Amino acid sequence: MTREEIERDYKVVGGIIRSPGKFEGEPIWAPYFWEALLNGEADTDEGGVATFTVTKEDVAQFADIYGGTEIGDLSVGEVVVLECCDNGFVYCWVR
Repeated sequence: MTREEIERDYKVVGGIIRSPGKFEGEPIWAPYFWEALLNGEADTDEGGVATFTVTKEDVAQFADIYGGTEIGDLSVGEVVVLECCDNGFVYCWVR
């Protein structure tokens, strides 16, 4: 899923998804990593928690939101953690 697709499908304010649903309140890149999980691209996937090592392609996809916004900086080599709870909501953060 590209940034353009996310911005088309969700209301995004300040890099945070504001549309009701499973990604509400999460960074714009949460659906991007969720799709990567569904495609089997996670580094680890155990017990509803998946991790991804951030690549330069990931940063390039969302480059303009990674510097100094309320969702913080994201750099190549950092680890993104994605968790899906029992009620279907997805939580995503940088570890």
